[in-house]
Amino acid sequence: MPDFRCKVIENIPIAEGIYSITLSPVEGSFPKAQSGQFAMLSLGNPDKPLRRPFGICRLGDDRLRLCYRIAGEGTRLLSDMGAGKELDVLLPLGKGFEPGQAERVALVGGGVGIFPLLSAAESGGREIAAYLGFRTAAQVCLTEEFAKCGRLH
Repeated sequence: MPDFRCKVIENIPIAEGIYSITLSPVEGSFPKAQSGQFAMLSLGNPDKPLRRPFGICRLGDDRLRLCYRIAGEGTRLLSDMGAGKELDVLLPLGKGFEPGQAERVALVGGGVGIFPLLSAAESGGREIAAYLGFRTAAQVCLTEEFAKCGRLH
């Protein structure tokens, strides 16, 4: 599992307390990842030395998109990191999944659990139905991206 030094391309709020961060490797390219795998981010802050896990929303050769909810001091610090800042990222981690040969796939998730489902929805080649739940109306996010992939509930 490679460790990458990455530059923040964009870090924007997408709903109340929820952000989308896009990273690019400083050198090389990202490896392939399966839906459901995750990345561990190091903020480079001596007061917050532990890496934090984030489900991968989208991963290409030169772009990594993660979404997160501000849950504590570490994610609040992450939300303050603007374009050009650098982070250490370890990925891909965990056991991912592939829809296989299924012609129809139902994706079910709630809250931050929807973030890693986006890559599965965008994998194409099959009929997708996404069932998403949110704690409040103010936290509804990524619905346009899921709707582009199939039916959204």
